[in-house]
Amino acid sequence: MSSIEDFINQFNEMNIIKRIIVGCCAVYLILMIITLLGHAVLGIPWDSFSEETPTDYTDFVELDLDGDG
Repeated sequence: MSSIEDFINQFNEMNIIKRIIVGCCAVYLILMIITLLGHAVLGIPWDSFSEETPTDYTDFVELDLDGDG
């Protein structure tokens, strides 16, 4: 038997709690690898919702609340 088949057999013999934990860790690692590849290869920023300059929301005089410019 190969090591992959051994791992699958061990996974099938685990109880349900251990299966859930192993499954969550596997999904987390897969998503982390996709994120790292997206950052390294495509240049996707770590915080995709941030702007280059920070917005100061405490200066209420400068806020355009009515949207007329």
